Amino acid sequence: MFKLTRKRITAVFAAGLLIFVCIILAAVYVQSYYETENRNEDRLAKYVRTYRIEDTSAQQGGAPPEGSGGGKENHGEKDPGFAASTFYSVAFAGDGSVLRIDNGEGAYMSDDELVSLARETLSSGGTEGKNSVLMWKVAEKEGYTLVAFLNISNSRIVLNSLQRVIIYTAAASLIVLPFAAYWAAGAIVRPLEENDRRQKQFISDAGHELKTPIAVISTNAELLSRESGDSEWLDNIRYENDRMGKLVRELLDLSRAESTGPVMEQLDLSRLVEGEALPFESVAFENGHELVCDIEKDISVRGDRLRLCQAVSILLDNAVQHSLPGGRIDLSLRKEHHSAVLRVSNPAQEISREALDNLFERFYRADGSRTGDGKNYGLGLAIAKAVAQAHQGTIEAAFEDGIMTFTFSVPVR
Repeated sequence: MFKLTRKRITAVFAAGLLIFVCIILAAVYVQSYYETENRNEDRLAKYVRTYRIEDTSAQQGGAPPEGSGGGKENHGEKDPGFAASTFYSVAFAGDGSVLRIDNGEGAYMSDDELVSLARETLSSGGTEGKNSVLMWKVAEKEGYTLVAFLNISNSRIVLNSLQRVIIYTAAASLIVLPFAAYWAAGAIVRPLEENDRRQKQFISDAGHELKTPIAVISTNAELLSRESGDSEWLDNIRYENDRMGKLVRELLDLSRAESTGPVMEQLDLSRLVEGEALPFESVAFENGHELVCDIEKDISVRGDRLRLCQAVSILLDNAVQHSLPGGRIDLSLRKEHHSAVLRVSNPAQEISREALDNLFERFYRADGSRTGDGKNYGLGLAIAKAVAQAHQGTIEAAFEDGIMTFTFSVPVR
């Protein structure tokens, strides 16, 4: 049980941590991407805004007039990124002639290529755009049209490097976080597992300690009955002592089923179920029920004979006790896929979803009583569950159309 719990906690922790890390990494990348794009757009817009041609008759390819800025602002806030950015621009007169070319430092392209690119940009009809290398903007200035470009290749390199770092980090998290989650799950489960172990040990120790006084009380009651005869008080002592003895036996059975490994051997489960069902036919008849068995032959499993017999007996006894008067109890054993599946069904009073979920808990009674009736202490189904788990099997309860069905399955080996 605790191994399964640890696996589930590990899965939840690992998935949660991976999702959290991926969200953080994605947020970092998206934030960096948009900040970079916005910064580039602002720089290009600033370049366009501050660009001036003092002499519109300036010759193509001439240097910017001193003090004109040549696309550089000479006042306002300092922006190192703006100063380090590489801008290209072409100014066109109204008739389409080139008024000025600014090709930056260490030209990315020749003047002719820049002019050709600027004309293509104008003919596209858009006012702004970008590709993997350049971002551009078209603006109508005083007496001319400016097509300005910003080289964004360095920004793309930085973003691509950040993307690679994020991918590597996510891959490393995918490897590391499951181990961290497994360790954390172990730290969570370990105290619960230790507490459960101590509880089972206490039940076992208490059961063994109670066996002696119960035997002494039974012997003394029998001796008193021989000396002074039967009486109401002695009958009460015997009755309660028998109840206590049954409870102690069930506690010890539960403790053994949960804490000790089964003695495995190859078994003919079909014959074992037939042998357990046979005496219950008369028990069911005495209680006004009919027991109908449908058992497939030659189903072989590897398991503990005594514990499997006990599980079958518990399910049949439970059906006899809780079946509606005159109800038919159906027992079937089938080989399904790679499992031997035992089903015990009986008509029963309606039971809630909550009760179904808790039927296999220790001392649980669907009617909410904890006193017991001398026959049922709410431990039988807990023992059957422990037997199923010890054989790597399962046990389930279902209620549909007035029929209660318990399904007990173990692997066929």
